[in-house]
Formats: sequence, structure tokens, C-alpha cells
Amino acid sequence: ADPIATVPQLQRPFRKKSPLRNQKLRPKHMRKFFAQEWDRRNGNATIKKMLMGHSIRYDINALHYSHHTIEEIQEIYDKVFGNLRFLG
Repeated sequence: ADPIATVPQLQRPFRKKSPLRNQKLRPKHMRKFFAQEWDRRNGNATIKKMLMGHSIRYDINALHYSHHTIEEIQEIYDKVFGNLRFLG
């Protein structure tokens, strides 16, 4: 399968911000931004774990009570991040 986006495409909005322009941007920075912004926008914590690939092994809620289809996860993602814009 083809990647959804390339690393340069993901970096482009960050490169437009002058304080970030000369810093080395790594995937860990993008993951941190995603996690923090998801929380700022009151996104569901279980969905965030699933999207980030975190283990739900000991998460009773995620294992037994919080079941989501791919379509539901996409709908929740669109509600939380659908209007994400980078102003430069």
C-alpha cells in the first residue's frame, strides 16, 4: 500500500513557522503534537491510544466496553481533527 503522506509533506507546515524552520523535525515531534492537540480538542483517550498504536492490554474500558468500527474511528478523527489548520 502507498503511504498516506510523505515525511516532507508532513514537515512542510512546521517548516513555514520561523521558530521551527531550522530545527530537525522528527516523527516523535509529530506524535507529541498529535497527542497534545488531541487532548486539547477533548478527543477520546481510547481512540487516541488506538490511533497511536499504544497497547490497550490492561485497559479494561478499551478491552471490554469501548468497541469501535473503522468507520466510527474515522468519524471521531474527522470530528476532532477535521478542521486542523496551520497558520503561517
